[in-house]
Amino acid sequence: MKLVGIELQDKAIPRAGYPVELEDGTEVGVVTTGYHSISLGKSICFALVKREYGALDAPLSVRIRKKVFPGKVVKKRFYQTNYKK
Repeated sequence: MKLVGIELQDKAIPRAGYPVELEDGTEVGVVTTGYHSISLGKSICFALVKREYGALDAPLSVRIRKKVFPGKVVKKRFYQTNYKK
């Protein structure tokens, strides 16, 4: 299993335990944490998925209740800070 970041296309909020699926409905992982990021204006989550499905920009979906919301694998660091150290 591999920990990946997923960015959803819609504003649905993924919660821990929701299944992560391929486009054909095959379950390949599970959400560990999820949020709607106000600063990004998007829904994001971390998920544990099978290693072969964790490549950047890989299309994955999250089943939230009885609906499927499409998304893609992104870097785990969702945003860059704007300040210097």
